[in-house]
Amino acid sequence: MKCRLIGLILLVNAVLAKQLSMLSIDAGGQHGTTHIAQIDAIEKMTYELARESNCIPERKEKKVSVAEIYDFIAGTQVGAIAASMLTLQDDKGQPKYYASDVRDFLNKNNSKLFLVKDLSAFIEFVIFFLSIVITGGLFFGISICIFKKQKEDKFMKDTW
Repeated sequence: MKCRLIGLILLVNAVLAKQLSMLSIDAGGQHGTTHIAQIDAIEKMTYELARESNCIPERKEKKVSVAEIYDFIAGTQVGAIAASMLTLQDDKGQPKYYASDVRDFLNKNNSKLFLVKDLSAFIEFVIFFLSIVITGGLFFGISICIFKKQKEDKFMKDTW
């Protein structure tokens, strides 16, 4: 624990001293698409600003990768997938993926990535349905027993 705290303090000092920038991407709403759309906008706007200032040459993608903008990129859950993809480089050291690529990947693989959540919703439905059926069956069975008992009691009263 002490080592982690010292490491965190050193990292914070490095960030403050060198003014390093960090991008933290959390799990995100709508399976991460909300944050990815914002990152895509950052990539496009940064490119436009850099081109207006003649800071970078023309690019066919018309984007600046967030890996070029931020010193550190990290994330949790879907944000971790996005951070991993956004920091990958091709053989030439150029960004392999942009935010739009991450969005396409998430949309294409949505059912595989979020299977557990969808499956758990299905399982919850099955449990709910079975509980209704079982509870209804129990109440029906009890009602039949009570009804039969009342009939028997009435029959016994009528015969004596």
